[in-house]
Amino acid sequence: MRRLLVILCVFTSVLSFAQQSVKNAVKPDVFYRFDGAFINLETLVKVELKADTLKTFKELSPYSLRLKAPLWFGTYPGEVVLKNKMFQLLNKNIFITNYTPGTDMGMYNSNASPQNTAGTSQNFLLPTSHVAVHIQKLEKNPMYAIKVYDEKGAVKYTFSLAHTMIENENNGFTYYPFLNYFDYSDEHLVFTSDNKAYSQTYLLDLKTGEQTAYNYIIAGIIRSADEKKVTGFVEINEEKGTFNVNTDEKKWSAPLRSKFYDEAETLVSDSIIVIATYPKIATGSALSAYNFNTGKLLWNAEVEQINADHSQYYNKVLLSKYKDKVIMEGIEANGAYLQVFDITSGKRLFSLIPQ
Repeated sequence: MRRLLVILCVFTSVLSFAQQSVKNAVKPDVFYRFDGAFINLETLVKVELKADTLKTFKELSPYSLRLKAPLWFGTYPGEVVLKNKMFQLLNKNIFITNYTPGTDMGMYNSNASPQNTAGTSQNFLLPTSHVAVHIQKLEKNPMYAIKVYDEKGAVKYTFSLAHTMIENENNGFTYYPFLNYFDYSDEHLVFTSDNKAYSQTYLLDLKTGEQTAYNYIIAGIIRSADEKKVTGFVEINEEKGTFNVNTDEKKWSAPLRSKFYDEAETLVSDSIIVIATYPKIATGSALSAYNFNTGKLLWNAEVEQINADHSQYYNKVLLSKYKDKVIMEGIEANGAYLQVFDITSGKRLFSLIPQ
């Protein structure tokens, strides 16, 4: 009997230790992949992980779509998976094949599948949780042809957007390109103009097929707190040196930190909106937080800068959040940086920046 009690005590201790180990185990979504390493977002310590294929914060957090959206200076996806279907590009054609989750995408090609699935800014795919989107920029008929596929591979919606205005001038035709793909969320797709003579922004609803037009050019989109919807836009007023926050319920303006900043990245958390502004083709960035309802400034962060000398340049800022920490990743032609700030005070908590 005594021996049995000892065995039970040992077993209980082992079980308790195992349960506590599971409870204290670090979940993969606590690691932020950056520059070939990983940052533990709890401790803000750089760690080495051997698993290159490990899914971490960028894949598992609600911010996964924004963090892997194609960049205007980067590569564009030519294949995506939606549940049990794989969508692949071959030139201008879409191939749809069955897909088994967990299979290596690059190796899973049927006899009918394409061999080259690299996307371009003229022809690419976008993944969401419920549809796959094919965007093709046609030149002969200057339109964006957009097809939205459901999980069975059937076309759910189609959109057509003119990307070039054609005007008859001096007995001839003049072409004015103006519209470009801008960004997206799980439920919306956004195009905007880069030509002030044709100030247009289009919001395409991937859930309902509705299309809404706005008569201004945007510098950034505002996503809902759950990251699924596009709920508004940031518009920059160069003449006044301000940016405007426009949603159906909120409209307010705030000063730009620099007159050269023409792009914006936003992050909504409860009643706070964090806004990063920066120049699209030059170095530099600013980070501020505002009361989302009133536009009252809450803090300006001290962002460490690369301050690169440059001629041809690109710049992009990505924001995400882990608990009470704002994660700011900058991707510039002269290098990338990662900085973390307290969402309440704006205090910089962590920084990795090229020296």
